[in-house]
Amino acid sequence: MRSVVFKNRQILIDGRAEQIRSGAMHYFRLHPSQWQSRIAALKCCGLNTLETYAAWSLHEKKENEFNFEGALDIASYLRMAGEAGLYVILRPGPYICSELDLGGLPAWLLAKKCRLRSADAVYLSYAKRYLAAVFKEIRPLLYTNGGPIIALQLENEFIGNDLPYMEKLRDLFIEEGIDVPLMISNAPGDLSKSLPSGVFASVNGRNHPAAMCKALEALRPEDPPFVMELWNGAGQYWEDDFITHASEAVAADIREAMAQKLNFNLYMFHGGTTFGFASGSGGVADGAPFQSLLTSYDVDATLPEGGMPGEKYYAVRNEILKALPDLKLPEPPLPKRCAYGEIKLTEAAPLLPNLEKLSKGSVAEKPLNFEELGCCYGFVLYRFRAPERGGHSVSLPDVRDRAQFFVNGIYTGTFHRNDPPGKRISFKAEKGYTLDFLVENCGRLRNTLSEFQRDRKGLGRCIMGDSSELTDCVCYPLPLEDLNALHFESSENFKTNEPAFYRGCFEVPETADTFIRIPAGTRGAVWINGFNLGRYRNTGPQYTLYVPEALLQKGRNEVIVLELEHLGMNMAWAQAEPDLGRKRAMLL
Repeated sequence: MRSVVFKNRQILIDGRAEQIRSGAMHYFRLHPSQWQSRIAALKCCGLNTLETYAAWSLHEKKENEFNFEGALDIASYLRMAGEAGLYVILRPGPYICSELDLGGLPAWLLAKKCRLRSADAVYLSYAKRYLAAVFKEIRPLLYTNGGPIIALQLENEFIGNDLPYMEKLRDLFIEEGIDVPLMISNAPGDLSKSLPSGVFASVNGRNHPAAMCKALEALRPEDPPFVMELWNGAGQYWEDDFITHASEAVAADIREAMAQKLNFNLYMFHGGTTFGFASGSGGVADGAPFQSLLTSYDVDATLPEGGMPGEKYYAVRNEILKALPDLKLPEPPLPKRCAYGEIKLTEAAPLLPNLEKLSKGSVAEKPLNFEELGCCYGFVLYRFRAPERGGHSVSLPDVRDRAQFFVNGIYTGTFHRNDPPGKRISFKAEKGYTLDFLVENCGRLRNTLSEFQRDRKGLGRCIMGDSSELTDCVCYPLPLEDLNALHFESSENFKTNEPAFYRGCFEVPETADTFIRIPAGTRGAVWINGFNLGRYRNTGPQYTLYVPEALLQKGRNEVIVLELEHLGMNMAWAQAEPDLGRKRAMLL
C-alpha cells in the first residue's frame, strides 16, 4: 500500500523519510512541446519534486465550459513528471495568485453576486464545480493511486480571518477523494488566522529558510519544516527595472536548507511565459498606483524563460551536489535558438474600419463592463452617437484600465485609471459626431482581498462638459482570439496614430526558439501563426517576446502586430537572445 504521511516533523513516503527538494514550474506557462525538456532540466538541477498551480481562469474561461486539452492537459504534464521519477505537489486553488489576472479566478465570477475567496455559498458552489473537474483529471495520479502527487495545497496565501472558508475547502478536497496530505502556505505571521485542523502548514518568504521554519515550528510543532515558496526572484512590472535576486544569496538559502534537511520549493524554478492577455496587475492598495505585470514570467527564476541554464541554475545545482555527493546528475538539455532577423510588415488593417469584422456590437443604455459582456481579456470599444447638448469635453472617472478616445475616428487623447481625479479632454466637433473609446484591460488585480473583488473592467461613466452622463452606446467586445476576418491592405504608405494591425511573413530554414522585438513600436501585442505571444511596451523593462520553437514551422511564418498608438517603422525583428532591459539588484 503506497502512502504519504506527514508525522513527527518528517515526510514519510512509503515509510521512508524524504527531504522534498521541489521546483515550481507551471504547465500553462510552457508550450506542451517543452514539458519534457523542462522537467528534465528540473531533475538535472538536483530537485526531486515538481510543484505547479492549476489555473481556474484558464480551465473554465467560459462558465461551465472546461478545457483540459493541449496546453491545459494537466494530467499529461503531471504524468510526465512521474515518469521522470519526480514527486508532484499540486496547488489547484481555487485562488492561486501566481501574478495572473484576478489571481487565477475566472473573470466571469465578477458578474455574479458572491464574495470571492470566502465561505459565501454561491462562490463555493462555483469553486466546488471547478475543483471536481480538476480532481477528475488528477485523481488517478495521486500517490495512493500509483501516481506522483504526494500533497495538495488549499487556496494560497489567504490573509483574511475566515476559518470557515478554509474548513469548507478542506472538506471539499476530502469529499472528492483526495487522500494525500493537504497543506496551506503563507507568510509566518499570517498562518494562524485561518489554519484548519487536519491541514499541514508551510511558509512562504525570501532568504533564511531556517528562520522561517522556526516560526512555523512555534505554531505547529509536529508539522514538517517546509518552505512552500522559497523566493529566488520577484514579480516584474512594466515601467519598472527588472529586479534581480543575487545567485549567491539563493545558493546560501539552498546550502542552509540542505544542511538542516528543510523541505523547500523554489518559487520559481522556471517561470516561463504568461502568454496572451492573462497577466495580472498589482498596486492600488494604500494609495499605490495601478501597475501591470509583464508578459514574461521569467521573474529572475532559477531557469530563465528561454530554458537556457545560467549562473543561478548552476549555483543551486552545485549546492545540492555538495550536500548529496552520491547524487549523479546529467547535464541539462539546452534549447536551440536562432536569430531570423528583420521581418517586414507589408500589410496593415486599422482597427476602427475593421471593428465589425472582429466583433458584434451590443446596444446598452449604459456602458457594460467586460464581465457583463463575457469578455475576459483584451479590449472593448464603446461607441456613442453625438449628444444633442453638452460641452465639447469629456471625463472618465471610473475607467479600468486605459481608454483611447476618438472623435469621428480621429484620435483625441488617452485616459488611464492612474490619471489625477478630474482629468478632462476637450475636443471640437459639429453635431452628428461619434465618440469611440477603446478600453484596454491591462490585467485584473491578482491580490489585495478587498480591492480585487471590485476590479471589473470597462469604461464606467462617461461625463460630458455640462456634467451630463452619456448613455445609449454600442459595446464591441474584442478578445482578439481570432484575427482571420481582418481586411489587410498594403502598408507602404500607411501612416496613422490610431490602433492598427500589421502583418508580415518570414522564412524559417530550420525551426528554433527566437525572441520577437517591435523596435519602433509603442504598445500592443504580437501573434505568431495565430498564437498570441502577449503584450509589448516600449517603456520596458521587457523588450522581446519569447517564441517557443514549436510555434514556428519550416518555411513561411506569419507575424501580426497590433500597435495601439504609433509604429515608427513597419518591421519586427527576431533575435536569438532575450532583452529584459534595465536590471536592478534586489536589496536584501
